[in-house]
Amino acid sequence: MQEYDSADLDAILELERSPGYALVVKRLNGELERRRMHLESDPGDGFLRAQGQVGGLRTALAIPDILKAEIKASLKE
Repeated sequence: MQEYDSADLDAILELERSPGYALVVKRLNGELERRRMHLESDPGDGFLRAQGQVGGLRTALAIPDILKAEIKASLKE
């Protein structure tokens, strides 16, 4: 696991407050909703590909929380 310090946590918290990051999250959520609607309307041939794309988008949205947890755990060591 990577070595983190409190400045790393501050950087993630600052990222989450930035207007640019809000735009990225809004776009990712829009893509997630678009892919979900596609899955519900046409679960045919592209189902597994769309399912993987949805999983990727969910992971991208979770990265700040994952990093915060890793940083906090590293700071407690």
